[in-house]
Order: sequence, then C-alpha cells, then structure tokens
Amino acid sequence: PSILISSFHLDEERKEFNYKEEFENIKSCKAIHYGFNKDFDTTIQPRYNMVEYADDFGMDNLSKKGKKNIKIAQKQNLDIQFGHKELLEDFDKVMKCTEERKGISLRTKEYYELLLDTYADDAFITLAYFHIHDMLIETKERYEQCLLDLESCPENAKKKRFTLEELKDSLEKKIGKYEEDVKTYGETVCVCGTLTVKYGHTSEILYAGMNEDFKRLMGPYLTWYKTMEKCFELGCKTSNMGGIEGTLKGGLVDFKEIYHPRINEYIGEFDIPVNSLLYNVAFKFYKKIKERNAKHK
Repeated sequence: PSILISSFHLDEERKEFNYKEEFENIKSCKAIHYGFNKDFDTTIQPRYNMVEYADDFGMDNLSKKGKKNIKIAQKQNLDIQFGHKELLEDFDKVMKCTEERKGISLRTKEYYELLLDTYADDAFITLAYFHIHDMLIETKERYEQCLLDLESCPENAKKKRFTLEELKDSLEKKIGKYEEDVKTYGETVCVCGTLTVKYGHTSEILYAGMNEDFKRLMGPYLTWYKTMEKCFELGCKTSNMGGIEGTLKGGLVDFKEIYHPRINEYIGEFDIPVNSLLYNVAFKFYKKIKERNAKHK
C-alpha cells in the first residue's frame, strides 16, 4: 500500500508519521505483514524509495558532486533525445550493457515495447548520444593549436610550457581513445538512457541503462536530470527514482542523492491469504525457491 511511514531528505533527521490506524486496519483483513525490512530481498518491491519533488528540483539544489558531474557531461556535448518506440532499439542496447555489467537479467525489448504501448503518451524514453567523430575533430583542432602555442612559448616561461605539455599529452590520449571508439561504435553512439512512465501527478523512472565504455562522460547524471525536468514540465509533482536499501548506503544512494530527493519509507508488503492451508504450504515452497535462487546468484 502507498502508505508512508516517513519522508525526509538524507541530511535531515528521520521523523515518523502516524500510520498505526492504517496498519491495524489492513491487519484486520487477516493480512500478513512482511515486516519493516531494510533489504531488497524480503519483499518484491523495496520499502524505501528516493523521490524527487518538483519543489526540490533544480540546478541550485544539486550537490557539489552533482553540479560537477553534470558540467562534465555538458562539456561532452551529449545530445539528449526524448521519444517513444523510435528510440527503443538504442534503449534496449544500453539495458543489455547494464545486464552484462551487473551480471543480472532485467527485461526484454518486447517488455519495454509493451510498456510503451500500454501507457502510450504517458511513457517516454530519454537517451544520451555521444557524437564521437565530432569530438575527435574538435580535439584534433585543439591539439594543433596546442602545438602552435608550444612552438611560440618562450623557453623561460616554464610554468606555461609545463601546462601546455600536460595539455598536449592529455589531448593525445583523448584522440587515441576517440579513434578507437569510432572503429568500435561508429561516428555516434548511445551511451545511456531511461524509460519513464507518467501516471496522474506522479512519474516513475522504471529502467535505466548505461554503456560502461563511456562512463567517463558522466552521461547518466545529465540524462536523469533531463528526464525529471521533462516530468515536471508535463505537470508531475513527483518523480520516483526507484528503490534503495533501508541502510541508506550504497551506490544507488550515492548516485541518486545528488539531486536532493526525499527518502520515502513505505509501510511494506502484506499477503492476504485466500486459503490459509494452501497459503502456508505455498509460502514454504516460495521461501525455498528464493533461498535456492539466492545461492545461485
């Protein structure tokens, strides 16, 4: 149930709401509560979510790390595109990259297509494209200018010459990397993306993927920002960034907290058995399957 226990920013003290009446009301229906777990494994959906509210959104509210990484992404001239099924092919590719990187199975291309068909105009894909060839040309031009600056730099201007030498080495490495990337991916490549569903005044960033070969570009930071910006432009009051561990630690928290979201803690999951005898048998079987799957992870 969408019943909040607490809602707070990461830098705030957690304050609990009064949820006892709703809790007892649900239990009076003979519902069995899964507990106030903090992990991802006990329940199907995470009990803790990071949610961006329209009132908290904006460049001014980003953390220092967030502002820095978005600036890095902007300097790469990433091309942010919004769309529907015409972007599905590239979105599926970055999702497969994420599956390979994490060693997990997510969803198929057909599933993403089903989401887009079902929600129609209330679903959209956001992708970030990196124009490798354009950046290669630009970097080569900077390199040529650097060589000219070095040639005209006086021998006694040691500090300036040192800076130019460092720049020259850096540009040489970038040129080599871009040339390698062009051979592998062509002139333009999709580096990351999200799939979002809007429902009333809420929105959910359901899936996100990234090509690890281009993580240096910090594309996800800009892509998520642009995704939420579009959600709020469409009239949403919140944008759910998805679940996190209740310990409030880990890579997901580190990434999402830069946008200054609220942490929404929900009441948790319940089972309502329609047949008590069969429920007990089925639940034991269900637990054994979960334990077996956990061992094979």
